[in-house]
Amino acid sequence: MTGNRDGSETTYSLNDVVIAVVDTGIDDEHIDLDGGKVIGWYDLISQESNPYDDNGHGTHVASIAAGTGEGDPGIEEGYAPGAALVGVKVLGANGTGSIQNIANGINWVVDHNDTLGVEILNLSIGAYGVDETPVCEAITNAVNNGIIVTIAAGNFNSAPYAQYDSLSDFSHCNGVVVGNMVDPYEGGWSPNKSSRRGTAKGTIVTGPDLIAPGTNIRAAAANTTDGYTTMTGTSMSAPAVAGILALMNDASNGSLIYTIYTEDFGKSGFDPVYGNGEILAYDSIKEAKGAFSGSFDDFRDHLIGQTSIDEGFIHTYTINVYHTDTNLYFATTLLMLDEDGDDFDLYVWGPGKDPHTDAPDYSSIGTDPQEVISFKPTSTGNDTVGIYAYSGSGQYSVDFIGQIRPEG
Repeated sequence: MTGNRDGSETTYSLNDVVIAVVDTGIDDEHIDLDGGKVIGWYDLISQESNPYDDNGHGTHVASIAAGTGEGDPGIEEGYAPGAALVGVKVLGANGTGSIQNIANGINWVVDHNDTLGVEILNLSIGAYGVDETPVCEAITNAVNNGIIVTIAAGNFNSAPYAQYDSLSDFSHCNGVVVGNMVDPYEGGWSPNKSSRRGTAKGTIVTGPDLIAPGTNIRAAAANTTDGYTTMTGTSMSAPAVAGILALMNDASNGSLIYTIYTEDFGKSGFDPVYGNGEILAYDSIKEAKGAFSGSFDDFRDHLIGQTSIDEGFIHTYTINVYHTDTNLYFATTLLMLDEDGDDFDLYVWGPGKDPHTDAPDYSSIGTDPQEVISFKPTSTGNDTVGIYAYSGSGQYSVDFIGQIRPEG
């Protein structure tokens, strides 16, 4: 599955899966996005008739979703390289714009979709403390007209990170809201601390719908012809999901009815950090295809725990690391769940170490409600993970990722 549905991988039309990118524009002269891949264009900033990107954000986003990777074959291919794109420029060179322009850009896609064929619309744009009603109405309009809208959950741009706060103001507007996951090649799986999260306080738990890779993502750099740049944020996570949805659409021959599979992380069930969990691309595409054979193994086992701890106490978990690989991390993530200022610390002792007498090999002792330890094991055996309630008592969750088994 590539998103190509018109019979040719190198030509693009409304008969392919089509992704609209509402952003700073698209540089359609970049080798990953050229050759007629951008089949529709609308510029609300300067009213230019041809695609361009004077900021770079939209080009990066577009190539994550659908770049061909020709500038770096085998490495920088987007999720759906056979898909076509529609570029809608609603943000200027400085990356800012008006709520009304964003809404007008989304509505333009809906109004012209008989000639565009857009199935998925990506909105890697955040807004905070403003009246988002026009954009919410436009998103609802798109969804009601059969377009799935992927929305970046938003980022914190200054410390402290990992706050239970609120998502982008567009996060409650009927789209698929995506948080930022650190993928295994960057030391994960773990939620990026900058990924905005919801809250479990109040009568309704809020959070992203799901979480996807968005940390240190290398993709097309605008106005370089064949260059790449690395960015981090939920802006990178949302087009990952847009691309996966394009592959699901391809697999299902255009059906709008399919299931996104996720793996639960953190607190059991829906939670403010992971939402419904990390998206499982292979399983989702397989289900969309209606296939019954085939499997996918990322060689990373996942163990999860959730309980409460009292101040001054320590909980330990023995995890068997059964294989070492220079490319594979053992990662563990601790989340404090009560949103009341608890300060729990995270430690790891390697094989043969006694947590009662030996200093830990790794520690994460910040004041954020999230602690992460990630390292590449150099030996197999039983590691001990410790959670210490430095201040406060309450609930926590802990995830363990790697080539591991539970021991004890």
